[in-house]
Order: sequence, then structure tokens, then C-alpha cells
Amino acid sequence: MSKKFNVTGVCIPEENYMVDISARIDTICNDYVREGKYFTINRARQYGKTTTLYLLEQRLKDHYLVIRLSFEAADELFVSLYLLAMGLIRRISRILKAQGVERGILEEWNQPVSEVFPLDDLGERITLLCSSLDREIVLIIDEVDKNSDNQIFLSFLGLLRHKYLEQRQGSCEGVIDGVQHPV
Repeated sequence: MSKKFNVTGVCIPEENYMVDISARIDTICNDYVREGKYFTINRARQYGKTTTLYLLEQRLKDHYLVIRLSFEAADELFVSLYLLAMGLIRRISRILKAQGVERGILEEWNQPVSEVFPLDDLGERITLLCSSLDREIVLIIDEVDKNSDNQIFLSFLGLLRHKYLEQRQGSCEGVIDGVQHPV
């Protein structure tokens, strides 16, 4: 198969002509991911954000559990906090299953979410998931601009930042099977 130019979505190096961004991927891996930092990639359309995230996922998947979400076609998630929490649990569940996460962890992850406190419940599940796995998780979210002005989405980003800060401060501990695990 010969290479082709692609201007409509993710570029696959083996299939498409593209600039070599391996040095950029190295920098992201070494300066951000391995240092436990969060970051954003923000550019106009067709600058290679999705391709960069795809290549980053390919680089990280052997050492991390990579959860890659896209909000491109996710309008139904942003109707309520409950639907957002349930939708994320469903989407992340499919990713966890595809990556061979243990059945017991999946069963715990897939429990119904509190209708009263859905984000708090989602936050607890994130903590339990992080403490239950034998490798670190990298969360990649693409196409956030689709809902960046949506209050429900902003609440979700606030939850992620809160979980990140708890983890960085060492104040987030999970207890599983009577054993304490840092998250």
C-alpha cells in the first residue's frame, strides 16, 4: 500500500505522508507523562493534535494503561452530570475490558452511579481504579473543544483536576481488601 496525503483526521505514519514528530512525542513522554504532569495541546483545526495524541498513545501503551476518550460525538453525555458519569463509565469500561483489566475491577467500575452525587461517585471510582491496577493510568481526552463552554464538562474537568491535586499531594488514599494503596 502506498502512502497518501491525509487532511481529514488522524495520520498513521505507515499510511500517510507526515512530518516526523517523534522528537515531540519523546518530549511529551519525558517532560510531562513520566513526571506525572497534566497538560493540554491547543491549536487550531488540522494542526495534528489528534495525530499527536494517537502517536502518544502508541508510545505509552506498553508501560501505562492508556484511556483515550474523544468527545467528538458525545453530545448526549452533556445533558446532565448523571448522564456524563454513566456515559464515561460505559466508555471507559470498554477500554478497560479491551486492555484486559481483571473482571472484579470491571464489575466494581460498572456499578450504577449515584443519581444524587454522580461526579463524587465517579471520582471515587477513579480513585479505586487507580489503586487497583498494577500500572499507572494515562488519560487522554481529544476534541474537548466540542463542549469546552459547557458547565457539565467544566465540572468534569474540575473533578479531574481535584483528583490530580489529591494524588500529587499524597492526600488521596484508597483502601482495597483491607490494604492501603496510594493513588
